[in-house]
Amino acid sequence: GRASGLCCHGSGPTGKPWSSMSMSVDGCGSNVGQSTFLYAQYLGVDLQICPDLQWLVESSLCAPLPADWIKERRGDQVFYHNMRTKESAWAHPLELLHKDVGGKIVRLRSRLLSEGERAAECDSLRRKCVRMLAELQGIVCVVENGERLFRNQVTEHVSTTDPRPALLHVVKLHEKALKAIGNGAHGLSSIAEHSAHSQRPCKQRTAEAKTAAASAAAAAGT
Repeated sequence: GRASGLCCHGSGPTGKPWSSMSMSVDGCGSNVGQSTFLYAQYLGVDLQICPDLQWLVESSLCAPLPADWIKERRGDQVFYHNMRTKESAWAHPLELLHKDVGGKIVRLRSRLLSEGERAAECDSLRRKCVRMLAELQGIVCVVENGERLFRNQVTEHVSTTDPRPALLHVVKLHEKALKAIGNGAHGLSSIAEHSAHSQRPCKQRTAEAKTAAASAAAAAGT
């Protein structure tokens, strides 16, 4: 298998944390363990009907932590703590997002929505990609009072941990979702294109990021 013994987030259907359940994820989809199926169902996906969506399970299990979140332990259990808000949670902060995306993929693949409703939801996913890319381009590392911080020049949020891995993960998640739905090639900036231009001068990247964020906000309001 591609990966085994992966640490899961949240709680399984029996009430046990997913981290206590053995996971076996095969990259070719030919050797999927029961716990993988159960976790996929928790995310809103039936792998017997949609075996091509196994990547969603792996994406959730391997998700990096968002800004200000750290992983801690209480006995033999893992939990997550936000150093800024002081919030703590048993589930990974991005798990609910993966569950939401899984539900969206299944719903948009079904015949329950009209073409107009389907197009509107796909547009929403694309706008999220644009906003996340804008934020990625607007993040700079600063040192204040000897402490290394990360400033998002689009939202003005300052974090103690690097938010870029999680933002990039979310962009990729939504791009994969659009491809799974069949709408991945309409108006999305590619990750490769973003990476190729990531070394532009800070002021230029910040201005472009704010412009992109403003455009996304305007599109969301229409």
